[in-house]
Amino acid sequence: MSPRLQITALFILAFLGGGAFLGYHLSQSTVTWNRVDTTIAESFPDLPTITVEGLDAWLSDEQREPPLILDAREPEEFELSHIPGAQWLGSGREALDRMQDIAPGTQIVVYSAVGLRAAPVVRDLHTAGFDARHLTRGIFAWANADLPVIDAHGNNVPGVHRWNATMQRLLESEYRLRP
Repeated sequence: MSPRLQITALFILAFLGGGAFLGYHLSQSTVTWNRVDTTIAESFPDLPTITVEGLDAWLSDEQREPPLILDAREPEEFELSHIPGAQWLGSGREALDRMQDIAPGTQIVVYSAVGLRAAPVVRDLHTAGFDARHLTRGIFAWANADLPVIDAHGNNVPGVHRWNATMQRLLESEYRLRP
């Protein structure tokens, strides 16, 4: 199978199944960080990860090349709030095209709201040979740590898109932005 076809197949599987199914599964019960962490760990064993503190330190280290940061959330979530420097991953064809343009050896960090949608993307990138890491607990943990968040125009915003009423419980109330 050609590398382009392999990446195409991996992304189709990730976008159709992984994060959406995991998010639905968790939303049907009481959501806690422990349940999110356990669900991701059981569904994606050996997933390369980085913590919010680790990413913040990396981005602050002027001696180190910053990673390519990809946001695996929906476009409206990205437009309202994202980590500075992040690029929207895209969906379908856009995501595949973006992956084809990544230089070999590029270090990648992928995040979503709490990590459920980013996990299958990181797994598939890693399987395809990319140096990709999953941001543990996603942008919710980033905001909860009072780290900077910007909107699509580059303006600082006081929080992040709340994703949905169930998952927003993991986001400190002062950081919940309603679309």
